[in-house]
Amino acid sequence: MRYFKGLLLFVALIFAAAAAFGAVTIRTTGVRVGDIFSVEESFPAGTKSASISFKGVTLPLMPDGSGRWSALAGVDLESVEGPAPLTITHTLSGGETYSEEVPLNILPRVFREQHITVDDSKVFLSEEDRARANKENREIRAALAKTTEERLWKSPFALPIEGRHSSPFGLQRYYNGEKGSYHSGLDIAAAKDSEIYASSEGRVALVGDYFYTGNTVFLDHGLGLYTAYFHMETVAVKAGDLLKAGDLIGGVGSTGRSTGPHLHWGVYVGGVKVDPLSLVAVTKSLD
Repeated sequence: MRYFKGLLLFVALIFAAAAAFGAVTIRTTGVRVGDIFSVEESFPAGTKSASISFKGVTLPLMPDGSGRWSALAGVDLESVEGPAPLTITHTLSGGETYSEEVPLNILPRVFREQHITVDDSKVFLSEEDRARANKENREIRAALAKTTEERLWKSPFALPIEGRHSSPFGLQRYYNGEKGSYHSGLDIAAAKDSEIYASSEGRVALVGDYFYTGNTVFLDHGLGLYTAYFHMETVAVKAGDLLKAGDLIGGVGSTGRSTGPHLHWGVYVGGVKVDPLSLVAVTKSLD
């Protein structure tokens, strides 16, 4: 089985309702399962708000001052391939609301399996550990559900640390022979205490020491986009801090459910888990 890397595609869709809509531009690595993509749209003067809806997730579009509005969206790791329309809605200052549907097709993607051996206590949880893990999962989900109504990032996203990509996004993992979840991020192997940097501008949304992910930081980049940094040995930031691209976040570790020093770098948009490398590619194309 293969791990697919798509080439960057630029697709412009022109619609007849020119008075209400302009050209929709979608920038993506192919609209594959697990990928992120950018949506850009032109609206008439007097548009006061706009949003996109895709597979049950609604996210705001942000204006750039020239009539162009944009947002990032993602295809969930466990999405089914096939047609999946995107709906774009905007509201004028007078209250009139218009919607259009953009036909998208989710392309298939095949992921490898990975078998990992860890301490049984991290696979067969005690009642106490299960209660803790469930509580932490609810806390993380609540944080990711919040949408900051402005774009905080300015720089194209970059890898937060240099190192070997030890586990790619999307692996079907087995722990001690037991089927686990799909790998929701990119693992980058590095020496313990190697410095980890903010991949772009953002605000620290959540800091915690969690059962599965160890010392963890989530950065809010605005408009529903978050990056996550797991298994750290040390944390150099606190909730509410505003970070610039390249600011120090902490040091590499092996905390939580981990087999050795590495950084798990995750990306979420509207709560959807997406491939971090697709975020790097797409935002580089927007620079």
